[in-house]
Amino acid sequence: MEQRPGRLAGVSGPRPWSQTALGYEAAVRALTAARNDPEGIVRDTGASSLLASLPPRARVWAHQVCGGLRKLTEEQRSQAVPTARRALSYGALRAGRLLGVDRTTANKRLRLVLEAMGLDHRQVAHRAVADLAFQLADLPVPPDLAPQAPPGLRALLRESPVVDRATRELTVLEQADDPVRLLATWLAHNCHAGATAAALGMHRNTLAARLSALGGLLRLPLGEQGAAPHQVLLLMVAAGQLPVTAVPDPAGPGR
Repeated sequence: MEQRPGRLAGVSGPRPWSQTALGYEAAVRALTAARNDPEGIVRDTGASSLLASLPPRARVWAHQVCGGLRKLTEEQRSQAVPTARRALSYGALRAGRLLGVDRTTANKRLRLVLEAMGLDHRQVAHRAVADLAFQLADLPVPPDLAPQAPPGLRALLRESPVVDRATRELTVLEQADDPVRLLATWLAHNCHAGATAAALGMHRNTLAARLSALGGLLRLPLGEQGAAPHQVLLLMVAAGQLPVTAVPDPAGPGR
């Protein structure tokens, strides 16, 4: 960095090999934050803040949601699930490049997996729920956790530690002009730039610039496809800036 002025660096914390995807996501978050750092180098602490704040019983909910994947054949699971997970993390185009398939194939596999989970791959809120379920399902269920009915996702997101963490994370947005309306409109339009800009009465370039600025504050690459919109949506729901009904719950009561 000292030898090449103008370069930026984003660094993740150490992670086991089984969680390299999360390490890449952390590095991307850090790189986004580095654009606003005087030294141009930022190290991310790693795990999603909400993931760390959710109670262990949230993993029971995640396993129930992922249980829908048993509807798929073993061959379908071996091909489609890794592709879907990468698509949730990086978007279908980049996931396809990573795995050596085209974008159409990546999207088909994402659709297959999310439908098995009771979700709609076209909706950003549904993708956010799938992304969260996969990450939670990677974590072990404590052996001393008493058997119980899985809690609902909406109730989990309104638990005090989660609400407090989300509220703190979003405090940085107070520096911006009307960020909640912009982000809520963007998410409501499934992150489609044209529809969002029209709804807000602004030019697409203005929207892109504002999203980039908000992403810099949140350390999230909001201008790119992938997990960043999922994290913003869950943070806003937990903080009460979006209604809990904004997230579907395929394992919840009355589903």
